[in-house]
Amino acid sequence: PRDASAGVFGLILQSVRGALYPSLIKGCGEVAAASQHALAIVETNNDIGLQADAIIQMIDRRVTGVAIVPTTKPMPPHHLRHLQEHDIPVVLCHRGAEQADVPVITWHWPEVAKLAAQSIAELGHRRVAYVAYRRHRHTEIYEEAFRQAMAEHGIDLPAEMVCYNEQFVNSAGEDEARHEIAAMLSSRDRPT
Repeated sequence: PRDASAGVFGLILQSVRGALYPSLIKGCGEVAAASQHALAIVETNNDIGLQADAIIQMIDRRVTGVAIVPTTKPMPPHHLRHLQEHDIPVVLCHRGAEQADVPVITWHWPEVAKLAAQSIAELGHRRVAYVAYRRHRHTEIYEEAFRQAMAEHGIDLPAEMVCYNEQFVNSAGEDEARHEIAAMLSSRDRPT
């Protein structure tokens, strides 16, 4: 049996800013505090090499357990196997990993998109935009389901109202991201 650190949970994620990450950090921090644990956070910037290094750090720190938001690049099975071989419980958040026998905490992307479209239509919006920080399998699934659900409400989602920009979570690129959204919102046919 391993000698775990004095109650430290690990959280490995792509970014500490933007998207759902601040909420995830807050929730994990609240759970850790409520159970008399600390929270060790490592940011990977969606880099598979940094993710591997973060996993090694968690093993070295002998954390009590690890939650990982995997990079959008496929996670090699040995990344998780090393944690499991050290008896460190692991859960994946947001998306799973192929060939991984670990729990995944996520949501049903198409259903969430349909709920968003329904709410938008009920509020009377007729011109909408879809903005995401990174194009990957899940955001594309969401976009397609959102587009279909909006069409069911008689609302079009034109290509010029779809925006993917990784700078949304990059402090150095915030101005570029804001400029792109500002241009969309100041256009003659802007989203409501």
